[in-house]
Amino acid sequence: MGGPCFLIDKRPDTGKPGPKLKKIAGPACTDNVQIANFTYEGQEWYSVEQAYQGYKFDRASREKIRCMIPNHGETCFDYGQRMWRIGQQGNSKDSADSIELMYKLCGAKLAQHIEMHEELLSTGEVILHGGPSTGQWSKWNGLIQSQLRREVRAGTVPGSSSLRGQELLNLLRRDEPALIELGVIPPAEG
Repeated sequence: MGGPCFLIDKRPDTGKPGPKLKKIAGPACTDNVQIANFTYEGQEWYSVEQAYQGYKFDRASREKIRCMIPNHGETCFDYGQRMWRIGQQGNSKDSADSIELMYKLCGAKLAQHIEMHEELLSTGEVILHGGPSTGQWSKWNGLIQSQLRREVRAGTVPGSSSLRGQELLNLLRRDEPALIELGVIPPAEG
């Protein structure tokens, strides 16, 4: 399940009790449930969440999910929840394949929505961590968005890296030490 990433930074030490981290909602482009049509492998999707959940199924079932449009007045969040619930009946891929698929889907959305590049770049260098999710998706969503931000900043097409599997995971993990240092994820998760 997606949700906008959070921008996480240390608060200045004032010597007073209180939260040590500043955590604010990131831009909408970091949200996997954002309704923003894009094409992946020649098929149009309404959101990254819809596509990700659809790829858990065989071709015929995937096509049925792909044709599920947002209902009139349905929010991005509600549509994302509906897609997530449907996806729970599918077959999850192994971790590396799932992360690679999410990276490619998020990259495809960004590549086809140039207006989102400035949104993502506006986060500067701050640590990105996904919103509440299942498994380790809060970590992976943030790491994926951080990598896509680097790609946009470098002027390359987001999500176009030829890296796959373990090589891609290693690339994405380069921000894990900062997440551990801030206490956002435990060392065992890193």
